[in-house]
Amino acid sequence: MLRESPDLQIELGGQVAYAEVKHFCQKNQDKLNEQAMLNARGGILALLDEPTATEGNSAWEQIADVAIKKASQYVEGAANILVVESDSECLELTVTSAVHEYDKRCLHPLIRRSADSAVSCW
Repeated sequence: MLRESPDLQIELGGQVAYAEVKHFCQKNQDKLNEQAMLNARGGILALLDEPTATEGNSAWEQIADVAIKKASQYVEGAANILVVESDSECLELTVTSAVHEYDKRCLHPLIRRSADSAVSCW
């Protein structure tokens, strides 16, 4: 069921979970990385850069910042999921780092989440 905050309420077998959704648009560094991949000769890995130079923070720091910012929207005592959707394929590689950063920064037990379920990336 769509909601105002969190965005979704999910029910299955009498259990309820809530999902907050964040969409990251394609950024300038994503375009540069995609061009580097296109220019790579067959079978050779391309060097990809983080968006730190163009955005001020790395992708994983941006995800952790969003998770912390949205903590006030989580439902206490319920399963809460942050769904991260991105126009960039490169973002998927940084999700684990973002989860660890989130856990490191969130010392309060009400907003601390499991490293395996805090962030999902599509």
